[in-house]
Amino acid sequence: MPKVADFITIVGDSPRTIGVTEQDIPFNTGGREGSNSVSDHAFIILSVKGLRNSVAIKVNGQTIDQLHPAPDTANFQKTWFTQMVAMRGSVLRNGNNVLELEARPGDNFQVKNTFCFFHQNA
Repeated sequence: MPKVADFITIVGDSPRTIGVTEQDIPFNTGGREGSNSVSDHAFIILSVKGLRNSVAIKVNGQTIDQLHPAPDTANFQKTWFTQMVAMRGSVLRNGNNVLELEARPGDNFQVKNTFCFFHQNA
């Protein structure tokens, strides 16, 4: 049976600053289809700038991976770079979800162009 996919914009083109207070960014994946099977994964793509240290990326309270600093440490405050994080589709709810990001003390960073791609009911 064919599968279809959909995506949702979590953060658009306007940068959002992430500080030491956890930022809860809501997004909706209504109509999501997923399970724990290997074929039912989802992923988040985001652009990051100003990150000095790796930080956890969480969805609905579950740590799914880490965001990592840019390899070019000389230009990390000026350069946007893209990261992609895969997760089990079951991490997402069929409806309201929360992307959770938090900087380490003294290490505020920015995100933009953040999207979640997921399996959709046909």
